[in-house]
Amino acid sequence: MSEGRKKGKGKKKNQKDKEDRKPGEDRRPRKASPPKIKKIKNQVLQEGEKLTLKCEATGNPTLTYKWYRDGTELNKSPEIKIKSGRKNSRLQISSVKLADGGDYTCEVENILGKETMKTTISIQSRNSMAGFSTDLIPGSHMVNNW
Repeated sequence: MSEGRKKGKGKKKNQKDKEDRKPGEDRRPRKASPPKIKKIKNQVLQEGEKLTLKCEATGNPTLTYKWYRDGTELNKSPEIKIKSGRKNSRLQISSVKLADGGDYTCEVENILGKETMKTTISIQSRNSMAGFSTDLIPGSHMVNNW
């Protein structure tokens, strides 16, 4: 085979590779790494509000996600929606109850390791007197946390 043909074949292959790629996609293999989770913020919600927790993580190879409340694994149910992808997992409760409060943990794992991130979710009763403000002296106030 002549060198011209070899170069020509190489160009066609490179052109095909470029055509198959999505914009911004890089064909280089990603470096293997254990999971690393972004911090999840604590939340205070009222009964009936929607709770959404997002666990964002990096790592390679593929990550798997699990959610726990007070040490008990959570699974999908009519009340609890869990949706996981390559880079994150989202837990959602459409209408929280007092019993939904507690420590939530996101566990992310791949063959190189496991990492967990905990957040505290507090649920306040709609009938609660917590945060009730009373004027004592005009221009000042006191907050009761009963």
